[in-house]
Amino acid sequence: MKMKKIAVLGANAPLLPFYKQAYAMGYRLIGIAWEEGAVCKKYCEKFYPISFVDKEAVLEVCRKEKVDGITSFSLESALPTLVYVAQNLGLVSNTEECVELTKSKFAMRKAFAENGI
Repeated sequence: MKMKKIAVLGANAPLLPFYKQAYAMGYRLIGIAWEEGAVCKKYCEKFYPISFVDKEAVLEVCRKEKVDGITSFSLESALPTLVYVAQNLGLVSNTEECVELTKSKFAMRKAFAENGI
């Protein structure tokens, strides 16, 4: 079975446990963040120091890396790029579906954080 390769936008330090957990579960993470010292760097197979506001650059990285999914911990600011990339990669069929998937992932991450995972 092929391991999933996930693009992660942003590099928030409080969510370091997510990176550790995803890495430990065998996910192959591709980090995309403007911050040079991004905490996710340690757990990423590859890291691209670009702003996730640059939709075209993020899409190019995701195509190049052949990612299976994309997520972010900066939901509000990253949502336009998440929708754009997901639609262009054929990961979702429409904007509403992408927004719903993102909301549920955000709720999951919030639950993780609240429970110290």
